[in-house]
Amino acid sequence: MAFAGLSQVESVDLPPSLQTIGERAFIGCSSLRFLTLPENLTSIGIMAFAYCGHVTDIILLTPEAYIAGDAFMGVTALVTYSRLSQWTESRQQGYGGSLIWQQETLRGDANGDGTLNLADVSALFRIISGQVPLSVDQKALDMDGNGYLSLKDVYLLYQIAT
Repeated sequence: MAFAGLSQVESVDLPPSLQTIGERAFIGCSSLRFLTLPENLTSIGIMAFAYCGHVTDIILLTPEAYIAGDAFMGVTALVTYSRLSQWTESRQQGYGGSLIWQQETLRGDANGDGTLNLADVSALFRIISGQVPLSVDQKALDMDGNGYLSLKDVYLLYQIAT
């Protein structure tokens, strides 16, 4: 319970090698806002993040881990997980709190099929030219990271997809 009850803790940098987060490890860290759970994590204990009421975003890098009941009690957050993971709908239940689960968006996947290819280049061009509405996360299509979609993004996606 190294961090339990430390209400001033706003962020924690968990090491990539971390495998276990024990019971009540962060319980009551009421200022904690974001969590990135490392890919080698195999277990999250009972009430590990309970009552961390300011957590809004959880990035789950681990493809599969045991999460004990009520690990996130009192937490309302968006949980983003890898599309290569084992986080099926049935595994997204029973952790306490109000967690909204979403798969990560593959950068450049304009047509939402989970792959990068020339169909994405064509779809991005049609989106930019106004032929079809934007139906995926714009950030995932912003290949140059400047905050808006342009022909440069189409060009950069073409370079990646071919």
